Amino acid sequence: GQNISVSAVIGADGGTISIPDAGLTLIVPPGAVTSSTTFTATALAGRLAAYEFEPHGTKFAVPLRFTQDLTKLSLLGALTAPVLDGAYFTDTGKLNENLGRAAVTEILPATVDLLRLQVGFPINHFSGYLVSWH
Repeated sequence: GQNISVSAVIGADGGTISIPDAGLTLIVPPGAVTSSTTFTATALAGRLAAYEFEPHGTKFAVPLRFTQDLTKLSLLGALTAPVLDGAYFTDTGKLNENLGRAAVTEILPATVDLLRLQVGFPINHFSGYLVSWH
């Protein structure tokens, strides 16, 4: 129905930020940032598993780990898809909720854990990301 945002201050020791209602967990490993940084994750309303992360443009010394709980998505689409990936989009104008599609700039290879019903992929910088199936 509406966007959900959470924020956390995470330093050089790493940490986690999550949006349980959307099924997102973002793991910030030690060394990803050198000083305390306010991380914000926003689950975008709609049928796409799309998120925006701030501060936009932040690059990480060690990749973050994006994990999506597949039970929070349409399992029929996610589990019958031949390939699940992560995808980077530059702005929300690239998302088409009506068609359930997005114009993405980069596809990120993902790993799928069917025992835990999760998909995950690395994030090297902050912007918009989504779970893609095709």
